[in-house]
Amino acid sequence: MIRVETPQEESALQKFRDLVKDLNKDEMTDVLLLRFLRARDSPEKAETQLRKALKWREDCKIDSYLYWRPSKPVEEDLCFKYTGPDKEGRPVYWVPIGRWHVRQFLEQGYREDIQKMKYHILEYITGNTTKLGQHQSVIIFGIEHLAYSQVLHLESMQLMFASFRDLEQYYPETIKTMYIVNTPWFFPYVMNILRPLLSPRTSNKLKIYNGDKPTWLAALRTSIPDKSIPAEYLRD
Repeated sequence: MIRVETPQEESALQKFRDLVKDLNKDEMTDVLLLRFLRARDSPEKAETQLRKALKWREDCKIDSYLYWRPSKPVEEDLCFKYTGPDKEGRPVYWVPIGRWHVRQFLEQGYREDIQKMKYHILEYITGNTTKLGQHQSVIIFGIEHLAYSQVLHLESMQLMFASFRDLEQYYPETIKTMYIVNTPWFFPYVMNILRPLLSPRTSNKLKIYNGDKPTWLAALRTSIPDKSIPAEYLRD
């Protein structure tokens, strides 16, 4: 689990504890506090963001989304799964967003399901990671089959960017590495819009690869055993 790394961090953590001592003590674990502290670099900034995150969770009733389920067509299409541990025990999740038909579902009237699904995924990943005794996970984003028409659809892109913004603001330091593989030719334009939404610390977690399979598969294998890599990525 997460640990204090330096005397300076221990001092900052103690100050952070003092700043939030009015909050529920059972919820203010060192894991939670260190995540926000590392994401914001100072006790004062961390306090501001933590209070915003707690209010957001309460206002949006985020706890309820862990057990929420969307309409069956949406659940079957917006698939994701836990594939196993990486070489250091962190859980690995495969999120093949390039295969999702977000635009079609939005146009068919599933807007509420799509919007809620992003919270369900975030809650599942963070909850399952904690259950497995870890505080960070590894994500493999599969961009294969992403259609240019999806990128040209404003609402689809707004939802994707909002998901990364929420991850940055409300789930800080829950991800160790994000591998983005099989990116199409137009993906750099997407990243030009996405990167400004992320802190340098989060942006540095992104490892982006095009369709050169030997290159990205070798990169995955540096930290993930074959048993935790999606089976279809291992086929010739």
